Amino acid sequence: MSDNPDIRHEAIELLSNKVLKDIRFNLTTLIVDNCKIGDKGAGVLGATIYQSNCRLRHLDISNNNIRQTGAQLMSEGLSYNTSLVVLFMHWNPIGPEGGEYIAKSLADNKVLMVLDLSFCNIGHKKEYLPPSSLENASY
Repeated sequence: MSDNPDIRHEAIELLSNKVLKDIRFNLTTLIVDNCKIGDKGAGVLGATIYQSNCRLRHLDISNNNIRQTGAQLMSEGLSYNTSLVVLFMHWNPIGPEGGEYIAKSLADNKVLMVLDLSFCNIGHKKEYLPPSSLENASY
């Protein structure tokens, strides 16, 4: 589904309702980079990874024009996520406030191992990171 600007958030919502939330499917990787899903699509995916039956382990939503609102909606799902270990969100203009939402969700998240927020205009504040993350932070 990568690099398909016709996908948009409506298709993400359909995919989420029919495949990602259905326990009969075992979809563990979803790559929808450069598909123009925007804040609404990020919100749908955030709500999906919030679900306990979601089996996604790798999600790439890079370059989708996700802004602060989308980052906030995604962070709500990340706080309760129990399956996602890799999240690529690079090249989305989430800004400093969006970065703060994502950082705060990491304090509750126990499974996410890889997070790429490069080129998201979040700045370089160390206070974004939860205290346990500062031990190995490099800048």
